[in-house]
Amino acid sequence: MKAARRQQLLLCLLPLTLGVVLSFKLPRLKPLIELEHALFWFPQKNDTLVEREPLKEFQVRVFDISPDDANHDDSEKKAIRALSTSDDSSVTDWLFALNAVRTHGADHATVSTLLSWEDSVELELRALDHEIASFPSSALGITLRLDSTPQPFPDSLKASVLPPGNIETDISLIPEVNAVTADPSATGNLYGFRLLENSQPQIENDTISLPILARWGDRILPSLELASLIANTGHAPADVFLSKNGQLRVGTTGPVLPLGENGTIEIPRIAELGETTPMEALIDPEKQPSPPKVVFISQNDPVHLRQLDFSLSHLGSRLPRAPISFHRLPFWIEISILIILALLLQTKKPITLLFVPLAPILATAAQQWWVLTPTISLVATFLLLKLVLKKESIQASAPHQKEEPQTVPNSEIKPESKKKGAIKKAAAEKTLKKKGRTRGRTRGRTRGRTRGRTRGRTRGRTRGRSKKEKG
Repeated sequence: MKAARRQQLLLCLLPLTLGVVLSFKLPRLKPLIELEHALFWFPQKNDTLVEREPLKEFQVRVFDISPDDANHDDSEKKAIRALSTSDDSSVTDWLFALNAVRTHGADHATVSTLLSWEDSVELELRALDHEIASFPSSALGITLRLDSTPQPFPDSLKASVLPPGNIETDISLIPEVNAVTADPSATGNLYGFRLLENSQPQIENDTISLPILARWGDRILPSLELASLIANTGHAPADVFLSKNGQLRVGTTGPVLPLGENGTIEIPRIAELGETTPMEALIDPEKQPSPPKVVFISQNDPVHLRQLDFSLSHLGSRLPRAPISFHRLPFWIEISILIILALLLQTKKPITLLFVPLAPILATAAQQWWVLTPTISLVATFLLLKLVLKKESIQASAPHQKEEPQTVPNSEIKPESKKKGAIKKAAAEKTLKKKGRTRGRTRGRTRGRTRGRTRGRTRGRTRGRSKKEKG
């Protein structure tokens, strides 16, 4: 009785102690921390951003990053102005247009038109560079391609490269380039490719697969859309991060773009493009104040560039919002639940094991994080210890138990086996009878002989005595 109580006490205290120690030491054990993050499941949509830092705090925040066009478009349309340009616009035309929108309130300019001229005056280009630099932020478009003869990487694009340390995913499938189709004549703070000649956007009926990244050797360059978002949100390429799951984040407060493995993103295609204002109309000094953002679009641009104002609005609406947080349960609650579990296991009811999957589900429903390592360790230790004690008990009682002959129920014996058994039994009985008869005969003969000898001897002795007496 005492041994049974000792075993029960051991089955309760040893697993519970291990579970409590792991629960306390878990934030200091890095492999177990990573395992807990891998095991933690929580409901999430397709377009969500998950923040897990720092890992040892066991805290997860889930943000919605789906495009919020319905609430974003109205305000964004008022903030963006699309201006159409022609390919034959001169440097002077651009000087007047940029100066007009800047002096009337624009603080960001996105230029998809190639600012490249073969015959240009150096003084005019310097004035154009000064005008572009006067904007608080700007992004200029260039065209890249993959050429059989690679060009040296231009110095003008070095400031637009995303840092390699910020790229956590595989970049081998991102479109590769090694040449600039036309060197820009104007100098800008940030460049982005407007076209990739070797990787055109895939245009469907209602969607466009838009390239966002290009790879020049081991350097990653942004598209014009991404360069504009970086500049317009007050960030730099060094603030852009590409996670392992392909989510590209602009700073800590900027938009988050879920990219495919080839660096593209799906955006809606606009069936009817909005109206654009001719750039020449900006020369009139009596024009109304300009919105803060201006987009220059060429009349001969491809479809994805002619809807550049919408694309910027759509991508810019992917801001993290509506966060849902999951926190680790307080330590005292974890310990209390572990104690209850250790006591429930003593009831020896299999239904108790349902506690292991149910506890995390219920905790997640309450936006709490139930760490699994202490629970699994407690249950596994209990089951292993119980198995060891049972085996030792069987071995200890084995020498005192007699082996009982194993009997086979008659219902399990086949008819053929029964017949063979009956024949063998009859043969055995005949053999026994024969042996009995033989033994009886042998015993009778032996007894007869013995009796005859005994009688003969007795008679001989009697006769001898009688003769002596007569003589």
